[in-house]
Amino acid sequence: MYHPLTSSRYFFVNRGSILFAMCVILTQVVVTPHNQASADDKTKEVIGILKILIDSQQNKNNRPGRQGPPGRGPQNPPPNQPQHHGDMAQTRKVLANYAQEITKLTTLYAAEISRKPELRASIGECYQLRAQVITLAQASQQTKHTHHLQNQAQQVDTSWRGLSHKLQLVPGLSRNMSQSLTQLAQHNQAMCTLLEIEPQLDWRELMRSADALTYEMKAISEELGYSQRNQNNHKVLLLARKAHQEASHFSESIANKQGYRLIVDEYGNFLKLWNSLAPHLRASGSSHLIRHLNRVISLDSTLHNHLWLEKKLDRETLIHLSKSLQLELNSLFDRITLSFLITIPNNEGIAASADELNGLCSHLADCVARRESREEIIEAFSYLPTSWVSFSRPFRNLQNPEILDILRSIETRIVAIQQTLGHHPDLDWNDARQHAALLENMSGHLAEHIQDWFRGPKKPNQAFQYQLYRAMDDFSRSSKQLNLSMLNQDRAAIKAGCENTASDWAKLHALLKTCESKEREAIEDDSIDVTKALLQLEIMFLL
Repeated sequence: MYHPLTSSRYFFVNRGSILFAMCVILTQVVVTPHNQASADDKTKEVIGILKILIDSQQNKNNRPGRQGPPGRGPQNPPPNQPQHHGDMAQTRKVLANYAQEITKLTTLYAAEISRKPELRASIGECYQLRAQVITLAQASQQTKHTHHLQNQAQQVDTSWRGLSHKLQLVPGLSRNMSQSLTQLAQHNQAMCTLLEIEPQLDWRELMRSADALTYEMKAISEELGYSQRNQNNHKVLLLARKAHQEASHFSESIANKQGYRLIVDEYGNFLKLWNSLAPHLRASGSSHLIRHLNRVISLDSTLHNHLWLEKKLDRETLIHLSKSLQLELNSLFDRITLSFLITIPNNEGIAASADELNGLCSHLADCVARRESREEIIEAFSYLPTSWVSFSRPFRNLQNPEILDILRSIETRIVAIQQTLGHHPDLDWNDARQHAALLENMSGHLAEHIQDWFRGPKKPNQAFQYQLYRAMDDFSRSSKQLNLSMLNQDRAAIKAGCENTASDWAKLHALLKTCESKEREAIEDDSIDVTKALLQLEIMFLL
């Protein structure tokens, strides 16, 4: 019989069993042959960060007012909530099957990842979902009331839908993996039905993207209003204003947390207008409108992911992006004169890299123009990001605003092509940079909370203050260096930075746990954010 291993967020069991379960999960992480020798050491480092995350979450769950097992808080349902006793046996069975199937999926990654490297981008999410499902299955064994499981089930549903959407975009998965995904979808739907929960959206990220979309549509309307003030044709301006209004309605539906179907319908209304407007913006020749157009393309891809919508291949957008990428690249080449080239440090390989990059861009544009299949276009595109990183590295430290602006513009177009294709590379550099920036930013927040702690009535002694200040300085320094190392995309430097930052964070976290002042909750919340970001970076670069 299957026995879940880990604890529930609201039902506390022995900490050792939790850590054991996470160790089992992490030791099964797939590694490629060239780093097999160091796999154990790297896995231990990640497990160490997982332990810190578990400690932080347990501390948060132990706050006064949190619901716990019998003897630690109220266990009966709210007065107006039905108890659903009859559903518990079926719920336990469904969750046990769910846990078994997600465990099977993690083992299938090992066979798939060698021929589908892009799966590495989602491996962290798969293992985290496995831990969530096992935790939920364990919790179902310790309660008689389904309402105790709803919060955790909502988190599982959010994680599953995000992972499922990404895997659906990977072409050519094996039959076994496809069948496992089908089974998991059925188990997740059964869980949602039994626990009476609707599809769980990431409201915060969805709101950010919707607000950004509304802003871009407003900017497009204003730019068109200015440029067409003296023209007779106001059709495009009217279309842009309608699209802006629909974007605003879409944003309001999210702000009001309306039903999933209604939100999807609102976004569909916007897309109908946007698909009519976009060709006019491409034909405008305005650099400002093209910039806003590319941002909306990027946001559209993000929103499709947040709403778990299938994104059809937009060939017109691909044609526009591939052509504009070539134009930007030619503009950069025109500015790299021989006299300028000899002033650039480490310039020996620039000419060869430029030739390779130009060839790859031309090949991609030809594939798009010939309307080849999505898989063939992805294959043509897959070599481009690596070639671009190799070519652009010598230019990144130059004090030349014009060159740097072109570099950023080219990178924006490369990302837009990737998003339009629905292609998830084995390493998402944008995601990695966001995690690294979050670490540096959160170090500043923690430093402020520590200052408040030391000024309060429950401040520690001087010796402890000095020890904590030193640990805080070490973590701030290593997180800043890790963030800086992302600029050049030097994997060796980033790996070393992850190891140093993880070591410094472990020392700092051990000291922060002793806080008993009113700043404790803020420190615990920040600790969870730091540990999650660090965990993602370690999965990306160490495993």
